[in-house]
Amino acid sequence: MSQFLAIFQIGQVQEFIGCARRTQDLWSGSYLLSYLSCVAMRLLVEEQQRKPEEVIIYPALAEQRLFEYVSKGSGEPPQGGELSPSVPNRFVARLHGDEKNVRDGLSAAEEEIRKTFALVAQCIEKRLIDALTKIQADTVDRSIWRRQTGRFFETYWVMHSLNQDYKESYREATALFDARKSIRDFYPAGKEPGWKCTLCGQREPLCAKSGDDSCDRGRLQKFWDGIREAVRRDIGYAFKEGERLCAVCTTKRLAPPYVFAVKHEFPSTSTVAVADFVYAAAKHLGSGVPASKLNTLLDKVKILARDSGEPFLVKAMPKSENSFSQGELNQFVQLEGDWLYRETYDALAADIDAGKLRVNRDKVEKAQKALNSFLANLENCRDIPEPSKYFALFRMDGDSIGKIISSCDADEHRELSRAMGDFCQNAVTNAIEKENLGKVVYFGGDEGLALVSVRDFLPAMQSCATKFRDKLKPWKATASVGAVIAHHQQNLTRVLDEAAAALKRAKELPDKDAFCVAILKRSGAPMYSGAKWFYEDFDVVAYLDFLRKLYLDDKLSDIWWYQLSREEWGLKTIDEGSGKISFDVDFARLETARLLSSHLKKGHVSRDETRQLTEGIGLLLKGMRSQHQSWEEFIALTGLASFIARGGGR
Repeated sequence: MSQFLAIFQIGQVQEFIGCARRTQDLWSGSYLLSYLSCVAMRLLVEEQQRKPEEVIIYPALAEQRLFEYVSKGSGEPPQGGELSPSVPNRFVARLHGDEKNVRDGLSAAEEEIRKTFALVAQCIEKRLIDALTKIQADTVDRSIWRRQTGRFFETYWVMHSLNQDYKESYREATALFDARKSIRDFYPAGKEPGWKCTLCGQREPLCAKSGDDSCDRGRLQKFWDGIREAVRRDIGYAFKEGERLCAVCTTKRLAPPYVFAVKHEFPSTSTVAVADFVYAAAKHLGSGVPASKLNTLLDKVKILARDSGEPFLVKAMPKSENSFSQGELNQFVQLEGDWLYRETYDALAADIDAGKLRVNRDKVEKAQKALNSFLANLENCRDIPEPSKYFALFRMDGDSIGKIISSCDADEHRELSRAMGDFCQNAVTNAIEKENLGKVVYFGGDEGLALVSVRDFLPAMQSCATKFRDKLKPWKATASVGAVIAHHQQNLTRVLDEAAAALKRAKELPDKDAFCVAILKRSGAPMYSGAKWFYEDFDVVAYLDFLRKLYLDDKLSDIWWYQLSREEWGLKTIDEGSGKISFDVDFARLETARLLSSHLKKGHVSRDETRQLTEGIGLLLKGMRSQHQSWEEFIALTGLASFIARGGGR
């Protein structure tokens, strides 16, 4: 019996996942892709009539809860680890049989993906139409669903004879796969008339009659007002005012409640942004402090949320949810983050005045007054920060993993897959959700995406990279991270794009193994700052976190940084040979140490802290100069600590 090595991948990943206005869309898109990947692997395993680990080389399926859930096919809602999108969209399989049977099996797996996605879309279509017909006569034009969801996903696969030299077979299969991906499948695009989906901007939104209704903005908006109300009555809040989605984006939005029967509300960007404040305030209130102000706030906001159609409670950050699981504190950590911003109530009042919202204005004023009273009651608590308006998102990707795999034999490849699986299913959750105030969006194979509070994101991203390095130590693997600190109202698609750009910058440093952070304010271009995780034995992230704590403890003023940034031309030199502009390490170290010492709060800083501060800045300068990084990159990196200490700005 012949053996074949197959590489299989689901395409259009970035378009499907990255097209998101809400963090819930990010998770839902990631989960659907992981689910479809499991569907394809299950079919191949069943056809081969072998154990999963004998068929699938990558990813490792041992203890993979989502694959077990798909294979079981019980119809019960997924729970716990079954809700984790930790299966990559690409897999490698070892298949037995003659060439025709193996080819037919891979074709069947491809068709199974399309069939499953179509069934998911049809389930949502039926539920949505049933809910809509209860409140209005107009229903969704079914032809839109067929046109948009029929062949949405592209799949790529190759098969190659597996000889005794696994390494050679894998390299040849990879070359074939790369060639296959360069030949894009083309299907005639269906006509997409009228206004476009407010999420993807590519396809016609759902409407009662394709073309006619979607071209008339008034009729389209009225139709979507009906959808919004019908879904709210059926399952609760799902669509914002003004949203009009196509069939693909609606499928992604409604798949969790309508298909998987779970209300897996993902923490919003606002909830992530205020996570530090919420955790510290809950800890303070849990120490026996009277919580009457909190109860009043929750009561008033609950009434206002119900009348305005906005969400009241959402999925809490895991660390907060595990720490405060009872009573009003449990409700507090689940409170949608927007309700902790004064601007939210001002916006609602403005909508009422403009006639866009039919809510008693008195309810808005009472809820805002309750928030002001609650915040004022915590103002003198030094350990409680103000609610931040910024959140952090980061992408991690393994460095040169393809080269590592190409040097592995079959057993080593399986062992590498198991190490990656252990990292994604266990280590990542500990690093992001247990040790820090973060939430995993997805982690599969050697890459992933997570949301973290601004104050915790430095240790969270370094912990992920460190655990990845530890799990894959036999292969000397490293990982790079691209991160973004953005305003909670920033367009999420742009944040994802900037994270990808930051990751690309990190990987441009020699030998990779680095990170890059983009600070994305509400206006202006992003400011990038990047470095290696370590310069020899000097831990860059630990030093930045040390700086951050000095700022928070009011031991150091960041005026030194502003003064240093204005002295750039006095510290730069021009290389006579190449004519390139660089900076004098010794001169810059002395001047930076002088400014740091002059802005330390005397009597508050220990001798060890002073030594660590001044010696560390010298090692950072020396390390960045050794990698040919610029003075501007050094200034941006040291400014990052101050920005984080301020909660990302106000």
